[in-house]
Amino acid sequence: MVFVSSPNNLKRVLIIDGGGFRGLGSLLVLEEIMKVVQSRARQALLPCDVFDLICGTSTGGLIAVLLGRLGLDCATAIEIYRKLTTSVCGNDEVVFWERFLNSMDTGLDSARFERELALAIERYAGVEGTLMVSQGGHDVLDHRKTNTFVTLTSEAPLYDNRTHCIRSYTTRSRQPSPSTHQWLICEAVRGTLASSLFLPSLFITSKHSFGDAAFAGFSSPLGFLTEEAKDLWPNDKIGIVASLGPGLSSLAPTTPRREWAATDLYAKKYVDKIMAKLPSSVTNQEALGANALNLVKRFVALAVDTEISHLEFAATQNTCIRVDPPLGISAVDLVDCFHLDQVEKTVKEWLRGTGKDYVFNIASNVVELNKEPLSVAAARFVLPPPPPATTNPGYNPQLDERRPETMIAYLKNYRVFFVIDDSGSMDGARWLETGDALLEIAEHALQQNVDEVDIRFFNNSTVYRGVKGASTVQMIFNTVRPAGGTPTGATLKVVINEHIDRLDEAVNTAAYATIKPLDIIVLTDGVPTDRPNDVLVTAVARMKAAKHHPNAVGVQIVQIGDDPEAVPALKNLMSGDVGSIVDTVPYNGQLTPQKLERILLGGLHPNIRAMIPI
Repeated sequence: MVFVSSPNNLKRVLIIDGGGFRGLGSLLVLEEIMKVVQSRARQALLPCDVFDLICGTSTGGLIAVLLGRLGLDCATAIEIYRKLTTSVCGNDEVVFWERFLNSMDTGLDSARFERELALAIERYAGVEGTLMVSQGGHDVLDHRKTNTFVTLTSEAPLYDNRTHCIRSYTTRSRQPSPSTHQWLICEAVRGTLASSLFLPSLFITSKHSFGDAAFAGFSSPLGFLTEEAKDLWPNDKIGIVASLGPGLSSLAPTTPRREWAATDLYAKKYVDKIMAKLPSSVTNQEALGANALNLVKRFVALAVDTEISHLEFAATQNTCIRVDPPLGISAVDLVDCFHLDQVEKTVKEWLRGTGKDYVFNIASNVVELNKEPLSVAAARFVLPPPPPATTNPGYNPQLDERRPETMIAYLKNYRVFFVIDDSGSMDGARWLETGDALLEIAEHALQQNVDEVDIRFFNNSTVYRGVKGASTVQMIFNTVRPAGGTPTGATLKVVINEHIDRLDEAVNTAAYATIKPLDIIVLTDGVPTDRPNDVLVTAVARMKAAKHHPNAVGVQIVQIGDDPEAVPALKNLMSGDVGSIVDTVPYNGQLTPQKLERILLGGLHPNIRAMIPI
């Protein structure tokens, strides 16, 4: 993979703000941005492939290191973020708040966090003690050409310049004392997260300690961006600053001012929410209430500082797109991992609505649109184009997602319907190959006994629904012997119409969103004895008239064997107005389970197939 250039060769910056352990929303937003980026570029890309600089403070600094210095994808970064958050805050919110309010002067125990962080760095960098400064071609990991910095503050009060950037690149700017110290990745992360709230101070030596810059008036790295950009790119301009927030803006007043501070009365409603989280058995309510008041005032000040920083930056630059999505939790719920389902649901709903424009604007400034003819290989990375504006609302959101890349995820999100040709021409070796392939796929993909498929045969009207496990597949397959004709059209008509009937009945109900897209996998070797093309044209017309999403049904026909007459017959299925609902895969040679699995996972959404020139 190569580092992808930006539109007009302008520099691209990703900023992640801090503020409690509330980084999940930022990661979910970035994950959606990267989907659109990959769709525009038509290739698999990581954040470190497309951003020239990734920077953050506090939790944002942790995320910046995961994405930038370690070069991770968003899904992996989310997994590590959750583990690290749990290592500090635990799994019980009630226990956390009592422990947290009792330890505000010292921070929580950092030992488990440091162990989890060391494991992550060792896994993705090769060595736990990897330097923050990139070693160029000598680095174990590949984070492309992106640059990363995190901010932290020196706790020595006599220093004039107390807030610093710890970088993955060299610069002329003065380094924090001791100036000879070579910062490790683990130290940069530990330092940017250190505060008297969550983690204790980071000591480099007995005289040099560091902490979270967010509570020193630098909750956003924006204040450092101008100077860092001059050092990195003295002759280049910034084209886009994508700034991701932790959802704390509601803590700040509508028109914040630097000199403003929260009063006890202003903070009371937030303090009450915190105190309500404590168990009734707590005896030191008054002391904990005072700590909760102090906590709220500190986070209000942090929110005010963040808002003002962005307003000041926006007043002089028109390159910043600020994204601060709703998380669906209170602003004083400082640990999002206690509310994973709610946060994920709220952010994804926002991304499907208001957030769509933010995502598109950022993605279009990050990579240029690839206008080359779309190949099947490139289509794997393309998001399905949006359905027609007249499409019924409330459809399954999976219809707008990319095809899953693993068999387990595929079976979880799709209703997979195997339609098997049991005509006389399938007898003998081809029948054995088909059975072996189905059995091995079932054993591989259904081993957890939680995913299921439907099965029916051309010449048998029985439908085997919710089939789980290889033994059940084998039992069903052994009951059938190849004989008769090849009624491809008649069989498809029954299966497709049944699904469209379900969609019709569910329109304008909650059930509409729960109907999985139907993926029909037809295994056949011969020429149809009826007219399946007519069936497909009629089905597409019915889907359009009923205003169903075009991705609600897809048909993947796999040709088994090498019958020369079957090739033109199968290609004929794609003629006329079939809306790209069908894809045919002529297959010559032995059908192995591994090859069949690749065919199934390689299937594309109908409205992506429509973009591929024939």
